[in-house]
Amino acid sequence: MISALQLSSRSVAFWQWWTAELIDLWAIVVGAVAPGWRTEIAVAITPGNLKFVMGGHTVLEVPRIKLNAGWSAEEKGKIEGLLQQCKSIRLDYPAAEAFRYRGVMPLAVSSYLLNAIALQLPKWMPLKAGALLTDYRVIRRDVDAGTIEIEVAALKRAEVEWLVAQVRSLGFRIKRIGLMDADDRDRMFSFSVGKTAQLRPSANRAERLLLAAAAVLGCAILVSGAIEGFRSHRTLALTTQTTHMAASEAAVRRQEVIERIEPLQVLSTLEASPSSSELILQLSQLVPDDSWLTTFERRDRQIRIVGLSPDAAGIVKRVATSALLSEVSLRSSMSAGIGTGLDRFEIAAEFKSASP
Repeated sequence: MISALQLSSRSVAFWQWWTAELIDLWAIVVGAVAPGWRTEIAVAITPGNLKFVMGGHTVLEVPRIKLNAGWSAEEKGKIEGLLQQCKSIRLDYPAAEAFRYRGVMPLAVSSYLLNAIALQLPKWMPLKAGALLTDYRVIRRDVDAGTIEIEVAALKRAEVEWLVAQVRSLGFRIKRIGLMDADDRDRMFSFSVGKTAQLRPSANRAERLLLAAAAVLGCAILVSGAIEGFRSHRTLALTTQTTHMAASEAAVRRQEVIERIEPLQVLSTLEASPSSSELILQLSQLVPDDSWLTTFERRDRQIRIVGLSPDAAGIVKRVATSALLSEVSLRSSMSAGIGTGLDRFEIAAEFKSASP
């Protein structure tokens, strides 16, 4: 059975290496997607020289003393060329210039590991903590023995800050300060300028693999969610398209039915409406023998009648009695000529609407 203390220490340790390595993992992902974003220049610091390395090749090597002295035209040209390609610098100090301590602490201090190490630094290091840039890494946790094995590394603050200031004066940006050591191939130590004791928990290889597996699982979940979202969106789009097509087809069918019904409605209206021949027959019966019709026009329901009669007003009264007409009115009346005794009249009327 795992005790509450052990469970707590493991949880704290997990979140420590998770937060510490997440940035590095993101840098790896960015490097795979956009390698140009992670381009950096490594400056290998030796006891006498600075080697500017890019892409595995040394592009410039100058003595440390050059940082205080002037630069030659060739060296200035190379520096400007490096700045155009990349402004990020990684400083790699040799392991011989670092103070290092490796020891064991109780597992119970895992929750307060940073403070515990800071309190022990005066015992482990030859200089005061304020004069050092410090980092540590966790090598192994032994739950059964109740111990945690750590390694602490430190650099002289004054020397590092001077070198950082000189490099920054050239226009470069310090991205990382680490140790160049065969035992630190993954560059687990990382120092930061501007803090009294910069301590960052570092993970061993097994923990980094576990972190990578967790990140891959998270990416897989995100990709799976994205795929499912795409499928859902696609299904919704297909359903909408199918529904739209069905609705469009129904609308076309409806229009076809309407187009077929309209002629039938018109025909029904014509059948229900009085015919022109029926009206002419009725008008011929209403007009007396001394009057004549000369023009009969029909436009839909509008009727225009022109004729000659000695009594135009009487003709209007007779036409108004027709059961087929309504709105009968005398539009005009004038003499047909001197000595004829007849008037030329024009009557306007409307066919009565058919009964429903």
